[in-house]
Amino acid sequence: VDKATITPDSFFIQKVGGERVDALLTANERAATLAPKDELEPETTYQVTLTADVKNPKGLSVTGAPITWTFKTKKASSPFSDVSTTHPYFTAIYKLSKHGVIGGFTDGTFRAGSAVMRQQYAKMLVKALGLTVTGAEVCPFGDVEDQSGTDPFYPSKYVAVCAAAGI
Repeated sequence: VDKATITPDSFFIQKVGGERVDALLTANERAATLAPKDELEPETTYQVTLTADVKNPKGLSVTGAPITWTFKTKKASSPFSDVSTTHPYFTAIYKLSKHGVIGGFTDGTFRAGSAVMRQQYAKMLVKALGLTVTGAEVCPFGDVEDQSGTDPFYPSKYVAVCAAAGI
């Protein structure tokens, strides 16, 4: 295979009936690899396509192109003991957990029905926005604990970062 012809437009992955998945593509004369940049969604069918734009060194398309095949990702397990895979917000909770935006409680629960406190929301915002927490921040609010749980920055440092950002 002429590796120069293996491009994101000639070799790609997408949800069946959906958008392409952002993936890292590597290729040489013997193999090509697609590595999704983010975790694929659980229990989802994906399609891989190799188009007729992929050529051999003589300029001929790969026999049978376009070639497609599908696969289905496995069922996800819940990161929290109190959130079942049938929970109406399971997918959102699962994704936010996998991206480190939410972490739940030290007892392994998420408590999806509970109100979100200011300090919890501050941490979610910091994580979701990719803001930096150094540990040197000083929280401007006297009613926020310095540290709680296993995260040494929670909650005061996250609240301080949000306050400094005008959030």
